[in-house]
Amino acid sequence: MRLKSLEKNVKKHTKRLEIFFTIFLLRNIFNKSIRRTKHFQEWLIEPMNYVRLLELPITLELLDIKNSDEILDISSPKLLSLYLANNKNKITISDSNDYFLSDFNTYKNQLPLEFETLIFDATDNKIKDKTFDKIYSVSVMEHIPEDGDVKMLLEIERILKTNGSVVITVPANH
Repeated sequence: MRLKSLEKNVKKHTKRLEIFFTIFLLRNIFNKSIRRTKHFQEWLIEPMNYVRLLELPITLELLDIKNSDEILDISSPKLLSLYLANNKNKITISDSNDYFLSDFNTYKNQLPLEFETLIFDATDNKIKDKTFDKIYSVSVMEHIPEDGDVKMLLEIERILKTNGSVVITVPANH
């Protein structure tokens, strides 16, 4: 029974995400500031492949996000963060590099989106203990060398609130 419910809900999230991203692209294609961002160009010209795209609605379903949840995104594709910010969720978008900051500052300045950005090492960070209700990592862990995956999990455990939820995905081909 749970599998049927999961399948139904993932399909529902997939549809919502498809609608959001289509509207996001169409609404902003004539906004020069947004259109020039690297992320926008990648999403328009080279969308994620289907298998990778499945990770997003599954992550959304498994997180079971409530309006009051503090959420940390430790992901490579930042599409889900935009979706959550658009839905007024309290989201912190992070990465170990600042490659996304310029694009996301543009989105924040041009669109009615609220989110925080954070640059940190997921294996060793200065985030206060028990800060986040939900943490997700889509397609990142497989890129962390040596025992970094274990260190990342320990950091996630430290910064996750009691009874919080974590969803970690890796591409199907890894």
